[in-house]
Amino acid sequence: MRSMRRLTFSVGRSALAITFTCALASSHLANASECQTIRFNRGATSAQIHGTLQPEGQQCFRFGTGKGQSVRLAVHSKGGNVGFTLNDVADNRDRLEFISEKKTYELSVHQTLRSVTPDDFTLSLSIK
Repeated sequence: MRSMRRLTFSVGRSALAITFTCALASSHLANASECQTIRFNRGATSAQIHGTLQPEGQQCFRFGTGKGQSVRLAVHSKGGNVGFTLNDVADNRDRLEFISEKKTYELSVHQTLRSVTPDDFTLSLSIK
């Protein structure tokens, strides 16, 4: 989803207006129904999701944790141009380890640099 923003900076007596377009990977803009819930197989502590990102696209995922669990996330892609943003935790990473709160986390997987070609990816999630 795209959002158009207009920023105006005042410098002395003149004003400079900058308009830019950016794709935002935040939960405020992502429709909750578009997020895929990651579910583990019974007794498993990890899962892998395989997908393809279209140019300038993103995919939203969510997962739940208990308080104090060790969470490991990693994303790998054939083109090496994929990262993820874990809302309110980390931005544009290819791997992350942290101790969780009791909550549902949302993350978006996206291409890190602008590209005109799709990129296949594997997202790995481990919770212990």
